[in-house]
Amino acid sequence: MGVHLSSLGKHDLIGTLSSSADEIFDQYFNEKISTFEEFHLSFLEYSIKLNNFFPGKHYDAPPRLLIKKCYEEWSDPIKDAAEKKRLLIELLETHVSISRRKDEAILTTAVVAPGAAIIFKRIVPDVIFVPSVTLMAIAVLKAVQIQKIRKIV
Repeated sequence: MGVHLSSLGKHDLIGTLSSSADEIFDQYFNEKISTFEEFHLSFLEYSIKLNNFFPGKHYDAPPRLLIKKCYEEWSDPIKDAAEKKRLLIELLETHVSISRRKDEAILTTAVVAPGAAIIFKRIVPDVIFVPSVTLMAIAVLKAVQIQKIRKIV
């Protein structure tokens, strides 16, 4: 993410970034949120959108307990929008970590699938069978990961 932000600074687009951050804050964390479950769901939706938007590295959301602690401060009626936004940014900066699980699972599947395909191959030539089974295994893995994300949300 640092590369994206530094390139924005070089092109004087920091104001655009700020207005985008305001729009994201208003879209996901608005006054309509009245319970922790709604806040948690919005936080997870935001995390999924962030991971889908930026290519490359993906990020894991903080543990539920930390999100709940943030919500308890965030839901204080005394706090204004700027203070609520600051709380969320602080949570994101301090407790969001780079996800390594997805990349490792895909790499493991890509390494193991060709060997398994060769073992089970009987009729189709290697040139067609091995790559197609490898791609199919990766597609199945991605589908399982998407299902897990949907169950969380």
